[in-house]
Amino acid sequence: MSRSLLALLLLAFPALVSAQEKITWQDHIRPIFENRCTNCHNPDKKKGDLDLSTFAGVMAGGSGGASVEAGDSSASTLWKVVSHTEEPVMPPKGDKIPQAEIDLIAKWIAGGLLDSPDSTAKVKKKAGFAMSATASTAKPEGPPPMPEHVLLEPVVTPARANAVVALAHSPWAPLAALAAPRQVLLYHSTTGELLGVLPFPEGGTPETLSFSRNGALLLAGGGIPGKQGHVVVWDIKTAQPVIQLAMTEDFDTVLAADITADLSKIAMGGPGRRVRIYDTRTSQVLANIKKHTDWVTSLAFSPDGVLLATGDRNGGIYVWEAATGNEFLNLRGHEKMIGSLAWRADSNLLAAGCEDGNMTWWEMINGTQVKKIGSHGGVLALGFAPDGRLVSGGRDGHARIWDANGAQQRDWVPSGGAAVLKTLFSDDGKRVLTGAWNGEVKSWDAAEKDAPPMPMEGNPPSIETRLVTLNAAAESQRAAAEQAAAALAEKENAAAAVDTELAAGRAAMATLPERQKTAATQLEMIQANVVKLEGSITGFKKNLETAAAAMAAAPAVPAVPAPAADGAPAADGAAAAEVKAALAQAAEAEAAAGSLARTLLEAKITALTQAVADGEKKLNEQRGALAQATQEAEKLKAELASLTLQMPEKEKAAAAMKQQAEAAKAALDVTRAQIAAGLKAVARWQAARQLKPALALRAESRALNEKLEGFREELKGLEATVTTAPAGPPAQRVAEIQQQLTTLPAEAEAKQKAAGAAWQEYLNLLPK
Repeated sequence: MSRSLLALLLLAFPALVSAQEKITWQDHIRPIFENRCTNCHNPDKKKGDLDLSTFAGVMAGGSGGASVEAGDSSASTLWKVVSHTEEPVMPPKGDKIPQAEIDLIAKWIAGGLLDSPDSTAKVKKKAGFAMSATASTAKPEGPPPMPEHVLLEPVVTPARANAVVALAHSPWAPLAALAAPRQVLLYHSTTGELLGVLPFPEGGTPETLSFSRNGALLLAGGGIPGKQGHVVVWDIKTAQPVIQLAMTEDFDTVLAADITADLSKIAMGGPGRRVRIYDTRTSQVLANIKKHTDWVTSLAFSPDGVLLATGDRNGGIYVWEAATGNEFLNLRGHEKMIGSLAWRADSNLLAAGCEDGNMTWWEMINGTQVKKIGSHGGVLALGFAPDGRLVSGGRDGHARIWDANGAQQRDWVPSGGAAVLKTLFSDDGKRVLTGAWNGEVKSWDAAEKDAPPMPMEGNPPSIETRLVTLNAAAESQRAAAEQAAAALAEKENAAAAVDTELAAGRAAMATLPERQKTAATQLEMIQANVVKLEGSITGFKKNLETAAAAMAAAPAVPAVPAPAADGAPAADGAAAAEVKAALAQAAEAEAAAGSLARTLLEAKITALTQAVADGEKKLNEQRGALAQATQEAEKLKAELASLTLQMPEKEKAAAAMKQQAEAAKAALDVTRAQIAAGLKAVARWQAARQLKPALALRAESRALNEKLEGFREELKGLEATVTTAPAGPPAQRVAEIQQQLTTLPAEAEAKQKAAGAAWQEYLNLLPK
């Protein structure tokens, strides 16, 4: 809805009661209740133990506890049921009562529940946080506040994100707050992780966000256009509201709001053209500033809490004393709507961004204009870094970073040319957050221009949708892991085979020199044997030739002559016989000697012939061995040459296979890490799903205990009255309380046990 339309709605909405008129029970509220409610809520019926016929009965509340909370209609059960914003709606049958009467009840509650014009307004209970005596911009001690066990279920999940009308960053933690319909989203500004969802009350939309200077609180202002403005302040750690203010005087939304560094004051403004400063302890208005002539569009306390700067749709900028609401400076010269106001950390410099396309720096001593730069064709967003740098954004779709002297350092287009509505630095100044008209919110590295941004969703999905998506992704990742494991096994097997082959080659290379040495020794020995055998055979052959020649030259064996019978010279018989015998003996001996010589030669020839034959056989064997040894030596030489050529390629192949195996392992590790991260995310969101009922049970348990304590306190207050006046409504109320105290403790104990069990289940689901 456009702000011009809001203006028309504001003009069309009639003022029911003037802002100065006191709304009282006697004059305004009792007639409404008598006409609408007391048929069922009277002393006789008291449905829900609630009597609305008397002021005391309204203040006493009913079975559900207090019915009204002074200063806060949104926390008042009575207002919520008559406005049909909470069950059970009243009246239970039929339409709700006229809106004018509902608004009158809201104003009565906001005005302090006055009984009569002379009554003293009741004040809202003090906020549940410590106030500082003085404002401090220094970093608080200890770790910076971050959300702990905060609801993560979105209130609504639009189809697309809305324009980014409000964006804030913690001054000390990586925590960003993003306004969305009916809720505020908390994100880790570095990782983009959703850390919390803060439901915005009254079903309205937050229009402005700001962190307290200590980072412990987050303020959101907004509401329902043309109906009611609302400011809520949450404790960041617990996400519990600690302050709630309804700006019922203007009947319109809050467009700008901020809280002082000492947490004592809240300022807010909007279409009503008023700036109001509230006391956070009492919810009372400390200052009602009427100087602006158009909608108040921007507002910010100085970091030290001394000054309040406000800007409007007509170009007006004023600086006020925060303590008194008195005018301090009127900064003139802006021609169109003030899109943004930003204080430097030292509180001495105020930067103003205007729709006329100018950024203006103002010093606070004399209200002097320090610098004026034309940029963006309409400046909509400004934000200072802790070191004095400034980031800006505007209608031209650009974001720009300026150094402390106003010189441009960086210029980029964050969201495809869509108008940049919000720009701010992170707590450490290392990142820049941008929010655009198209709903995109991104966290950028302020120094690395090529670093991709971290997106943050303005319309995060529900927990159930996340779980469906995460479980589907986990199933896909498991299949991918199986494929990656198979690929790794294949690569490892191939690498092992190559390694085995490489090892064999290395082993062969290592043994080849020794094998070659052994083969060379064997070859030399065989060659020596061949030479020796050849010499022996030659000698045998020569001896054989000599023996053969000797055999040929040897005389034939002489024949032994027979004794002559006749013709022998006569001799005496004896002498002749002896001679004859001697001759025969000599012939016989000669024949024997010749036969022996030839026999010896023949034996020698035979032996030499055999020796030659044996030698040639052995020589042939040795020559064969020599050929084989020579072949083996050549083979070893060729093998060495081949391995020398092959080993570098084998080394390369082994290295390549190893790299492939390592790459496959890395891919598997990535997939396994994705699976682990996915399972962790599933566990986180399953825990987040359980957190919602656990928190609800805790709230119910706390409410029962508070109700129980309230009854006990009320009983103490009534005891004295009953003692002095035994009859009458007080005594009846005592009886009612005593009846409640007989059943409530057991109910509270059972609820506490249920809350404890639900909380333990939530803790068990959290990823370890």
